[in-house]
Amino acid sequence: MAEDYHQRAADARALSTQLRTSGPVPMDTLAQRIVIAQELAHTALADALAAARADASRTDGGLAVLGCLARASQHAQEAAATLSTTLTRSLDHLHRSRIATGAPPVTIGPPPHELRQAAATLLDRVAHQYTQASDLRTRAVTSQPASPTPAAVPGPSSGRRR
Repeated sequence: MAEDYHQRAADARALSTQLRTSGPVPMDTLAQRIVIAQELAHTALADALAAARADASRTDGGLAVLGCLARASQHAQEAAATLSTTLTRSLDHLHRSRIATGAPPVTIGPPPHELRQAAATLLDRVAHQYTQASDLRTRAVTSQPASPTPAAVPGPSSGRRR
C-alpha cells in the first residue's frame, strides 16, 4: 500500500509540474487536467474508505493516515474546482475578446495562469499528504510488535511417581 501512496504522490507532483507551465493552455489540455485532478480526488477518497474498512481508526497511526487521505482528497477536489474555474474564465475571456474589438476585455478575479498556480499548489499538498500517509503506514508496520509465540505447553511427564 505504501508503494501505491508513493505513486499517487508522484502523479500529483507530475500534474502540479504540468500546471506550472507559463502561457496559455489549450482548452482540451485544461479539461484533461481537470479530469486527472478529479481522479486523484476519487482515488484518495477510495484509499480513505479502504483504510477505514481495514479498521485504521482503531489506532492513533491509523487515524493519522485517514486524516492524510481525507486531506489529500479535499486538496485534489479543490484543485479540480480551481481548474474548472480556470476553464470557465478562459472561455469567458475568449468570448469577450471576440465581442469587444479594439479594446482589451475586462477580466474579473484572478487571471487563469494564477488559478493554475493555485491548483498546482493544492496538488503539491496532495503529494505531501500521500507522502505523509506512506511514512505513517511504514512506521506503523515497522513498530508493530512481533506476533507472540505460544507459550510452551508442558508435555506429559515420563518420570511419574506413584
